[in-house]
Amino acid sequence: MQYPSNWVKQQDNLVRNTFAAFLLKEDRFHNSLNFANVSLAEVDLRVYPAPQGVTSANLNTSQLDTQGQALISQYKNSTTTLGGLPAIKLTSYIFGGFTQKTMQMWTYIPSKHVLFAVVYIVQPSTYSLYLPAVQQMIDSVKIAS
Repeated sequence: MQYPSNWVKQQDNLVRNTFAAFLLKEDRFHNSLNFANVSLAEVDLRVYPAPQGVTSANLNTSQLDTQGQALISQYKNSTTTLGGLPAIKLTSYIFGGFTQKTMQMWTYIPSKHVLFAVVYIVQPSTYSLYLPAVQQMIDSVKIAS
């Protein structure tokens, strides 16, 4: 996956099946955060074991690990793809210490029998602001066979 130069790639100390995270810690056109370990936006790459019987054709939200998030929309058609494979796109909210909005793209990788997800996490008020850059990142994903 390609990412903009103002995002930072992180591969250490990650959780929840994440193998790489891309963080936007400062936006020179908007406010920057001045406290540690907080990003303005984050994009995670995650891999999960696929449930038994999953195929690209029958992939649905009941097979995905959404960690109890409040799903607000889901989308899947013949043009919804991730890395050239059929995918599901979900939008949700995470409620906790503070509310976050997520967009998730999920696909099934048959050669590895895993589910692969790209997860965009941000404060709801800035969701649309960073979405174009995140969409370019998602569009650049290549899945090796």
